[in-house]
Amino acid sequence: MNLNMASLLNRKTSLEFRIYRLRPAFPICLTLVLLTLVVYWQVRDFEFVLYDDTSYVSDNPHVQDGLTSKNLLWAVEAVDVSNWHPITWISHLMDVELFGMNPGAHHLTNLIVHLINSMLLFIILKRITGLTWASGFVAALFAVHPINAESVAWVSERKNLLCAFFFMISLWAYVRWVEKPCFRRYVLVTIFFILGLMAKPMLVTLPFVLLLLDFWPFERIRRINGEKERANAIRLFWEKIPLFVLSLGSSVLTFLVQRNSGAVRSFESLSFQLRMDNALISYVRYLCKLLRPLHLAVVYPYSQSIPAWQVGGALVLLVVITWISICHIKRYPYIFVGWFWFLGALVPVIGIIQVGPQAMADRYAYIPLIGLFILIAWGIREISLKSHLGKIGIVSLAGTLIAVLAVITHQQASYWKNTITLFQHAVNETSNNHIAHINLALALMEQNRLDEAIAHFNLALKIKPAFPLAHNNLGVAMGRQGRYSEAIRHYTEALRLKPDWAGALFNLGNALSALGQFEDAVKVYRRALAVSPNDAEIYNNLGNALFEKRNPDEAIDYYQQALALQPGCVSALLNSAKAYANKGEYGLARFYFRKAINFEPNNPRAYYLIAVTYAKENRISDSVQWIERAAQQGFNNWPYFRKDRNFVRVRQSSDYQKLMKRLSILESNFMSDIPDTQMESVHDQG
Repeated sequence: MNLNMASLLNRKTSLEFRIYRLRPAFPICLTLVLLTLVVYWQVRDFEFVLYDDTSYVSDNPHVQDGLTSKNLLWAVEAVDVSNWHPITWISHLMDVELFGMNPGAHHLTNLIVHLINSMLLFIILKRITGLTWASGFVAALFAVHPINAESVAWVSERKNLLCAFFFMISLWAYVRWVEKPCFRRYVLVTIFFILGLMAKPMLVTLPFVLLLLDFWPFERIRRINGEKERANAIRLFWEKIPLFVLSLGSSVLTFLVQRNSGAVRSFESLSFQLRMDNALISYVRYLCKLLRPLHLAVVYPYSQSIPAWQVGGALVLLVVITWISICHIKRYPYIFVGWFWFLGALVPVIGIIQVGPQAMADRYAYIPLIGLFILIAWGIREISLKSHLGKIGIVSLAGTLIAVLAVITHQQASYWKNTITLFQHAVNETSNNHIAHINLALALMEQNRLDEAIAHFNLALKIKPAFPLAHNNLGVAMGRQGRYSEAIRHYTEALRLKPDWAGALFNLGNALSALGQFEDAVKVYRRALAVSPNDAEIYNNLGNALFEKRNPDEAIDYYQQALALQPGCVSALLNSAKAYANKGEYGLARFYFRKAINFEPNNPRAYYLIAVTYAKENRISDSVQWIERAAQQGFNNWPYFRKDRNFVRVRQSSDYQKLMKRLSILESNFMSDIPDTQMESVHDQG
């Protein structure tokens, strides 16, 4: 009886002790949650942006289809967007399965993952250092620093957030392994590391970070079996060989995928010297953005030359800080660990192997800046122990800093509301940013603000005249204004700069077709197919050009090839139907019209054209029935219908008169000056 009572008291004391230990942690966690939500709750009203979100979610047919066994297999095999990251794809598939294409929900998922990352960072640091308030300060800096707004407010950066999540739980698993080494716990570290690499390969630096943590705060180098530090360091390195092997394998795979997709820039286009200069400058710029997080932008253009004094100054600054961290390695080990965490974690994205047009990116700092946050927090703690401010004064200063950062971050995140606000801000905050101008122009085109879009395309070309993408997109904008001759000039220039570009060839063919130059259009479309033989839209539009050349049979062949590649290509279905109707094969025409309706049941044009085929066969009742169905789907261009010669006999029938009465349409509603036209002459462009 006494033993049971003692056991009960011991359990009660243990529980009370655990609750006591949680007392300071709970308000910090609650503060982190509330602070992060206040800053980022606005993202629930944000849209998908045209910059990468189209590839990852909004225009990705696999992701739009949701979580299916077929799409899971695709996620594992896909190397889309120049990366192999199946965990990221599965995350997007799950979002669509749960929330559909609601962008606000996708943004909130990002926010939740960022919130979890912030909490995990606090819990891990508290566990390995025992310092609650310093750990909380690091987590707060991580949660609300403006440079992290890009990772949170951009749906496409789910990969960055997931990578950091697996980074955190890999650290947690490693902490547990250090506390009690066993094979099972090491396997957990390895599994979480692999999952992180499958979210984003930037996690390749994890083994390096673990070695830094072995030095401080674990102090494993000085205490393993009483051996000398050098022997311990070698032992710790060999202990992580499996992780380094995984890092190497992931790095090689990533390089091959990115090179094969054309994302890796050659040394001819960007010299090794310029890459090294930019790397040094970028390290310093990340430091500046840490300390003064203003003028942040979604993209920072690559400078074609960097002044020698800037490169030299950056090198001197980095060497000095590195020397200080090494000189004080024993007295202030957190400086060494924090600084080398920052330097090392940035290596994969510092630009020695350059992928993409950016000189640097805020998102790249998401994990690396944790090292500097640790350095700052422990530095402030060190100062507080020697200053006269006292604990309340230091906490007040830290709280003020966090509050200021939160206000700046709230504003920075707001620029991600849509593509126009995002790139207008980038144009305002950076200079000579041709990438920002062209993306702003694309967003303006989406809203049919063509004059403004053309102005920004021209600004992009003024900054970078040999920019094929700007020439191509400027041509598209001009084409929408009917300025086809000018559009052709820009497509031709784009192709001079990038000869085998299927997209520019396709657009050139469309412009030539619009001018009635079908012979030239056919030649250009064939060139496009030679470059991109699996593009259904090219086959479709080549078929249109051939049809206009009075080659309906050959046109049908190309429509069929388009449908073989993309069975749901409604344009090719409609065009096949109209080609068969032109040949008088109305049954086949209706077959393809009905298939088009299966994919687009609310397309009134398909119903109207079926009515045309019945009218051609003098099946008046059937024709009227399909006219009525077209009206039910939204067809209301009755003046056009009144002048369509296909329906001369239909309009004379009693069935037609009854339909007009049912629809409450009077003859007085018909305009008399609409020119005669033939519906069959209009073709759907892909």
